[in-house]
Amino acid sequence: MSASSFPNFRIDESTATGVLLVSPSSGLRREMREKLKQGRWNLTEAASGAEALECLQKGPSEILLLDPLLTDIKATEFSALGL
Repeated sequence: MSASSFPNFRIDESTATGVLLVSPSSGLRREMREKLKQGRWNLTEAASGAEALECLQKGPSEILLLDPLLTDIKATEFSALGL
């Protein structure tokens, strides 16, 4: 899917974009950290859905990357929160 698939989604290219990566897999988080550190991303990591909710209470992220293997919360629960 390209960015043009989301016409209302805009990222300010002059500042770092906040990304919250949520995965119980430390290996996946490490791999994504390595890939994202090369760009203009401000990465926050969470190992669980509960930890992700705590991170979001501290401040919003423009992008939320959820591992479908989360066991303590479903992606639909984030959607219900308006995220």
